[in-house]
Amino acid sequence: MSSTNERVPTWWQPSIIRRARLCTGLVLFIYISAHLTNHSLGNYSLAWAEAGLLVHKFIWQSTIGTIVLYGAFPMGLYHYGSPEELEARRALISLTRVGWGLQNPAFCRMFTNRFIPNASPVHENWFDDLQRMSTSAENAARLMDVDSGIDVRGLLREVRVPTLVIHCDRDHVVAPEQGRTLAAEIPHSRYVSLPSTNHLLLAEEPAWKMLLQELGLFLGWHDVAEAGG
Repeated sequence: MSSTNERVPTWWQPSIIRRARLCTGLVLFIYISAHLTNHSLGNYSLAWAEAGLLVHKFIWQSTIGTIVLYGAFPMGLYHYGSPEELEARRALISLTRVGWGLQNPAFCRMFTNRFIPNASPVHENWFDDLQRMSTSAENAARLMDVDSGIDVRGLLREVRVPTLVIHCDRDHVVAPEQGRTLAAEIPHSRYVSLPSTNHLLLAEEPAWKMLLQELGLFLGWHDVAEAGG
């Protein structure tokens, strides 16, 4: 199920533009990967924040970029949560500090079920391994706290590139309403709802195939391949 906020201008269609859009998407991917690596090592600096603003401005306001937002949100829980929800978030952050990556079956099952409610024991073991390899318990807790305070609502109207917003319709980590808010506020955006309870899609789900189809259509993978790219 999908909807379009505004029709994408016809001048986005030429294959050369689509190639350029793929390149700018790669720039953003490289930046995010480096940024997350930096955070996983515990390095937080003003220089990284300033670099992030430059990258975001280039992607958001250029004439050749694209943005894909999957399971995203414009504001964290600290800006809209009820007292009970805020108390639960603080408890989760504290639990993360003491249970992250310790191969505790109870913690692993609780955390995995938030992201993959239909997880099998294999998925639980994979997610537990991912915790240990990705970052420390302290950094995981700090990132959860920072995420809860995010608020980019004032920036959404500044986006000047076609944007695809994808959200699972029964996401337990980020409510679908958050994705719909993004799509409603970002010009030239398209909202796609995927039939899944998982925040992290599994390859065996029907929604996984739909995700690949939507990404292919939006990014022009088929057209680029036909043109010899």
